Amino acid sequence: MVLISIFPDLLRMQFFQCSPLNFEEGKFVMHELLCDLVRSVSGDAFLRAEDYKLSSEISKDVRHLSFSPTVYDSVIQFEPFKELTGLDSLLVINSSPLRSVDSLFYVDNLASLSDLLSKSRCLRTLDLSYTNIKELPDSIEYLESLQFLGLNNTNIRKLPDSIWRLSNLQTLELRNCCCLCELPNGIKDLVKLRHLDVWKETGVIRTPLGIGRLTNLRTLGTFSVGELCKLSELKNLKRLRGHLRIGCLENVGRGIDARSAFLKDKWGLKKLTLQWNRGEEKLEGNERVTTAGEFLENIRPHESLEELIIRDYCGLKFPTWLANPFSELASVTLVNCYGCHELPKLGRLGNLQYLFMQNVNGLRHVASDLGGTNTCKFHSLKSLKLWEMYELEDWNDGEETVFPRLESLSISRCPRLRSLPSFISLVELSIHYCGQFPFPDLQSLRTLKIEGLQNLTSLALPSTLDALETLEIQSCNKISSVDGLQLLKSLKKLKLKNCPELSFSQDARLPDALQVVDIHCSCSSLKNWCPYGFEDISGAHNQVSRKLVR
Repeated sequence: MVLISIFPDLLRMQFFQCSPLNFEEGKFVMHELLCDLVRSVSGDAFLRAEDYKLSSEISKDVRHLSFSPTVYDSVIQFEPFKELTGLDSLLVINSSPLRSVDSLFYVDNLASLSDLLSKSRCLRTLDLSYTNIKELPDSIEYLESLQFLGLNNTNIRKLPDSIWRLSNLQTLELRNCCCLCELPNGIKDLVKLRHLDVWKETGVIRTPLGIGRLTNLRTLGTFSVGELCKLSELKNLKRLRGHLRIGCLENVGRGIDARSAFLKDKWGLKKLTLQWNRGEEKLEGNERVTTAGEFLENIRPHESLEELIIRDYCGLKFPTWLANPFSELASVTLVNCYGCHELPKLGRLGNLQYLFMQNVNGLRHVASDLGGTNTCKFHSLKSLKLWEMYELEDWNDGEETVFPRLESLSISRCPRLRSLPSFISLVELSIHYCGQFPFPDLQSLRTLKIEGLQNLTSLALPSTLDALETLEIQSCNKISSVDGLQLLKSLKKLKLKNCPELSFSQDARLPDALQVVDIHCSCSSLKNWCPYGFEDISGAHNQVSRKLVR
């Protein structure tokens, strides 16, 4: 708690710095000079083994031991450290930027790990993330001082029932453990637990009965509703914060039961995911649809919510609360909500910046009545994605201003879409596998990506694309010509791929600003095309693509 309170000051003084790696948002690093200073002061208390090649005798004074593999498929050997009886922390550190759910490092001998743990009774931090372990050694139950246990991205299949003996455990991390299907019943006895970070991309992790006893919990990644574990278990978890995913909602018997979760009182929750499992519904027909609709209406979260995700919802209507007064709501994702025929009043969400809709197939027309002020809707929205909206035909904005700050628009597999409002500030537009796509006003557009328009034979570019810098055309099998290319005064890069019928004349006029033309070999009609003023630098032996530069 002390470190949390002074951390902002340490960050401001650059004792710590934000990680420069994009995939490590929210992570921090220490400057090399400060790190060297800490090492020199700590003496023999710290040992960092890289790829486990030890060139000198190990000091018995080591208190903090970490493994930092630098290559894949490294084998972790605990045998050299079996005499280190005074360890406070034992960590496996994955420094690779290519992190995935696949295990990267291999424990050579589980027995040697068990032997090490049995002699390290004072261990407070144990992190075995990114290893291939399938189970914890039995000696884990003797670590009564353990406060942190990390098992992210492992092949762990189950935790031992004796985990209740870890009476001082405060953090248990189990992210992306694809083989884990349930938590042991002993979890409910870890009353000091603050962070139970359980989450995986697909599949269910069963939540045990009695989880509601962990009233100190701040983090609970996933809560799965079961026949015994009801939503009411969430009632007393008043300190929850961050992200909570409530899954297996098909097990909810009555929609009114949603109120027993008391989400409206959990002001610390910033991200909420509500997910049903399609094909595993416990109720039938109309009862299932009615229950889902009532549940979503009654699960209303606290007004401080910042991100909402709804997946595989079988109801017919979105909740009426999805509008004001949710002034902090910045992101809404609606996926596989097949039965919904209209959108809620999303235009009223003054802070909404990201909207993603996929497979909301009941939606045919988006009317202008989506809330907002009399003159403007979605006035903060920056990114809009419409994917696999097979029935969507038009988005009618009437005479009012819509999307005044929209920067990115992605439309994929919307074959019936015929009309859209104007986008006065749009910077990036991606169109994938759609029908006859309407080009709205795109005067601010800088990047245009067109892919999979199978019926497109000729592309007529609007004359308003004065700011366009990048144009990509891919997998349009019937396109034979592009008109208006010479009018793109700011165009710098042109990419063409999988367009076998597309051709240009050798004396075709190209924009003066154009510097690079990438042509994939699948554009057979452009095999020998090289316009005046450009040079082919890809080489005669490149069978994948050609690069033309001015």
